[in-house]
Amino acid sequence: MTLTDKDLNAHSTSAADEDLAKSDVEQSENNVEDIVPKPENIRHMSNAEIKNLETKMVRKLDLVIMPIMGILYILNYVDRSALAATKVYGIMEDLSMSSTDFATAISILFVGYIPMQIPSNMIITKISRPGLYICSAAIIWGAVSASTAAAKNYQALLGIRVLLGITEAVFFPGMIYYLGSWYTSKELGKRLAALFIFQMLGSAFGGLVAAACLTLDGRYGLAGWRWLFIVEGVVTIGCGIIFSFIMPEYPHNARLLSAEERSLAVWRLESEKGDAVHDETSTLKGVWLGITDYKVLALVWCMGMSQAMGSTVNFFP
Repeated sequence: MTLTDKDLNAHSTSAADEDLAKSDVEQSENNVEDIVPKPENIRHMSNAEIKNLETKMVRKLDLVIMPIMGILYILNYVDRSALAATKVYGIMEDLSMSSTDFATAISILFVGYIPMQIPSNMIITKISRPGLYICSAAIIWGAVSASTAAAKNYQALLGIRVLLGITEAVFFPGMIYYLGSWYTSKELGKRLAALFIFQMLGSAFGGLVAAACLTLDGRYGLAGWRWLFIVEGVVTIGCGIIFSFIMPEYPHNARLLSAEERSLAVWRLESEKGDAVHDETSTLKGVWLGITDYKVLALVWCMGMSQAMGSTVNFFP
């Protein structure tokens, strides 16, 4: 079988297209290095060596950062939704609440939770230790959650729930910012998906934990629902203290990474941003760009619908 002139021309065109694509990739890589040159200690490495080093580094991050974030996410969700589990264990009678009062106590948490998320993330971008900031918030919200056990009336419960919302508001947006300081955009999606799985685990096992704690009813003269808040709050405080010692801050000063891995971690994030690394944008301008971006607004709507659907479980024991 012989090739026709048409086949030869098609083959030549295909080969030319492949060469052009390779040339574009190489040119793109060269442009990135022109914008953000490789650090001195990894400049001598080949692409294969950098890829292997990156794989090793990301594996380290996954083994340290993701379990910490996952556990804190579970505790964040469990502490927030623990009140629903106490409905059938006497809290309404002890605090003289009606069904409307109980629903209000659950909902009022978001009075503090929603407004504090943006200010919290404005704070976290200004400090040098975001990991410690998040762990400190976990300690504080654990203490606030545990203090629910001391509530003597409905008004005290409302005040504690608002404070719990304010302190828990740090975690979710802070977690997104924190992970974005370590992972590239391609890696971030999978990690966020994994964290939502952790949240589902918290939802699945939260009821079992509540049932176990409520078996302490009457111990030392305390009602079972009070024990629930004490136990969950103390666990959160303990985890926050432990994680504050082992949670890394930023790639450039992470003790769990070698010098080469730290350089690579910083360089790959800067390379992904490209020219944007050198742009100066104020915080208020960034907020304005966000609220005027239709993609952001669409995601806000989707997230709102998701939260509206998921929050219904807070009203059922």
